Amino acid sequence: MQYSTAPEEELFTDDGTPDGTGILADGLMLVNRLTPSAYPVRLLRVRLYFVSFRNQPNPVGQRVRLVVFADPEGRGRPPERPRLLVDEWVQISQLGFADFNVSGVLIERGDLYVGYQAPRPHNGVGFPTDTSSPPQQRGFFSEDDGATFGGPVEFADGQRFNLLMRAVVRREAPGAGEDTEELRVDDGTIEAGMVRDGAIYVNRLTPSRYPARLTGVRLYVPWIEGRPSPVGKSVRLVAFRDPSGNGRPPERVVFDLERELRVSDYGRFLDVDVDGPVIESGDVYVGYQAPNPHDGVAFAVDLNGPPGQRTFRSTDGGQSFTGPIEVTFQGRTGPANLAVRAVVHYSPTEDPGEPPAFRVAAEPSSVDLTETDGEEEIQLFVLAGEELDGEIALRAATDPPNVPVQLELTADKVNVGGSARLKLSRLEQFDDDLFQVVVTATSGKKGERP
Repeated sequence: MQYSTAPEEELFTDDGTPDGTGILADGLMLVNRLTPSAYPVRLLRVRLYFVSFRNQPNPVGQRVRLVVFADPEGRGRPPERPRLLVDEWVQISQLGFADFNVSGVLIERGDLYVGYQAPRPHNGVGFPTDTSSPPQQRGFFSEDDGATFGGPVEFADGQRFNLLMRAVVRREAPGAGEDTEELRVDDGTIEAGMVRDGAIYVNRLTPSRYPARLTGVRLYVPWIEGRPSPVGKSVRLVAFRDPSGNGRPPERVVFDLERELRVSDYGRFLDVDVDGPVIESGDVYVGYQAPNPHDGVAFAVDLNGPPGQRTFRSTDGGQSFTGPIEVTFQGRTGPANLAVRAVVHYSPTEDPGEPPAFRVAAEPSSVDLTETDGEEEIQLFVLAGEELDGEIALRAATDPPNVPVQLELTADKVNVGGSARLKLSRLEQFDDDLFQVVVTATSGKKGERP
């Protein structure tokens, strides 16, 4: 194993140069075992080397199945039926080393495996080898789509070689590693594209646990032949929550995220970092809106993966949604999975420490929006032990912050044991539980207690 010395660490076993010998086989998968010098590390990119084989088609433009998995135990060879942390079909953009950005992979111990599977038939997509540097015996092969692996790899005559498959990782602060998950409904392959002026398409995605913070969106923007290129065009990136997990978008959507995004490329997943909301229950919906007219901006869909029934469409700017959508392609109508994904972070559970010196109680603690006449009043009581006295500052805000509800807090400062009145107005426009009000109390002695 070798390492670079830059802040971003590159893990590799090759010397950077293929030696004119390679492997061509339909559906073959090869992976490289790489070991970080310290932990935890976050995988940023997979770096793969592609060559053109004599008397074979040029591999540029072909697609390979990019795979990443880990072995936390570091046993020196791939586990059986490994859980794939990255599993998607990507397009070869050039010969030589090509980078593929990934997200959501944190390695806290053991080994990292990166590699790819050739298509069936291979169409000129093969695997170059490095035979001139000392064999590291870290390459492995699979002939059953990644269920089992053999190796270390060697040629039929027993000659061993290194694979030109690398990983670029970034060191994370010890103990600060957040668990990250990529949420998706597509299988990584794109079968069709859709265009519709001004339409919004979103995916309903469900974290595996809570709370989860939305930190990234990955979207695949296709280029449909005969239409303008989407590169340089602007889309409206959107996200919203449904705490109830009802299985479809709420009647009235309140966007947690609205952001203009310029399309930088097509034919691959684009990674967008976002400062998104915290999902405490239910589902999060992510997607984007095409311009009107669409000007070549389309939506990519997966048609042959398991039907997720989680993609919805709006044609009125997000006021209402229909779906799950179906698409007619090559004479067949069926469910479609939108190629838009979400990246969420789960913060490690913290030691709660000592109980707060005071707390805020609300009466009532909730409001039924189907029974309100447009206004509600809530009494807030500041309760504390004998050791705390003095003034407590209060403030109130809606979550999400752009809910069109008026909040009036009287008073915004109270003594310990006192109370304040919180008035909520303009509630008549809601008939569903779409938001919450967060009250934060601050003591100069003890800090904030939401």
